[in-house]
Amino acid sequence: MHLSPSEERLLAILSHPRRTRPISTYELAERMYDNKPPEHARLFVGQLVRSLVKKTSIKSNGLPRVMRSGRKGPFPMEVWVER
Repeated sequence: MHLSPSEERLLAILSHPRRTRPISTYELAERMYDNKPPEHARLFVGQLVRSLVKKTSIKSNGLPRVMRSGRKGPFPMEVWVER
């Protein structure tokens, strides 16, 4: 399965060896944009997360499986890599 450059960067952030807990979409937006996220960065990151969850749900692709919590209105989603 082909990943976009943004999806590859997001997967690298999520797969960091020291990451042991889920990360919120707020934190992901800050890390994706080097602590200077644009106004609607969380929407973009949310779409990337949904796309990555869908692409990594197939077991035969060799990628680690990305999981996310459900939507809770204005509160951020939690995202993690299943190890």
